[in-house]
Amino acid sequence: KAARRVASHCVELIARGADKQAPLDNFDSFSAMIANKMATAVGAICGSPPHVFHAAVEAVSFAQLTKIMSGPFSHAMITIGPQSVPVLVSFESSAAFLLLDQAFGGSGTIPENLPKPLPASATLMISQMQVLINRALLSAFNCPPEQSSLRTLPGKSSPFAARAMLATAQFGLHSEGGREWHIRLTMEQAKIGDLPGKGGPVDIEDSADAQTSRAHSPFSAPFSSIPLGLRAVLVDAEISLAKVSRLKPGQVLPVSVSRN
Repeated sequence: KAARRVASHCVELIARGADKQAPLDNFDSFSAMIANKMATAVGAICGSPPHVFHAAVEAVSFAQLTKIMSGPFSHAMITIGPQSVPVLVSFESSAAFLLLDQAFGGSGTIPENLPKPLPASATLMISQMQVLINRALLSAFNCPPEQSSLRTLPGKSSPFAARAMLATAQFGLHSEGGREWHIRLTMEQAKIGDLPGKGGPVDIEDSADAQTSRAHSPFSAPFSSIPLGLRAVLVDAEISLAKVSRLKPGQVLPVSVSRN
């Protein structure tokens, strides 16, 4: 009896499926590197590098991302590397007030109820943070500035397709004696492999548009240009309705002004 031939299956049938955990593991290893660069970058506002740690990277659905987008965060979309890989940066809005208070010598007080809309000073602080996080990503992946772009996003607009499989990494930051606050990076799992190679020789502190690591003051940018409303009252007097009714254009009202 002739021996039966051993079955020979095509490679497509016997090859192992893609490891679904691999993109998350890659993003997790990138996050450890980003945390180190983030500490140096954020130190330009805090005055000294804060302690930065990152939680394990998680897979999130579009619905979960929508919930994050509607929370108390300010969002920006950063593209990084020669393939313009999109990364969503979510910055805890209340931290803007903490950083502002610390930057001008306070302990990091946050208002009980955040004002809506945010004041110009908080908006400027958030913009500065987004620039610094962009700089941290450039340094982490050893990319020149021309391989990056940054744009602020409205609170509830998702930059990803509804069916995209996403991964998110949350970073906790705190300075000496300050409250912990958070930054979240989210990206498509399918794009994680397109991130540029690890690197890091880009000097965050000495880059051309870097803000000084000294404590901020009302005399230095960006806060020196904040417009403030000024109202001056020279005199406060009473006048009868009858006199007001007889007023004509150009008429002068005599008032008494105290010399004190």
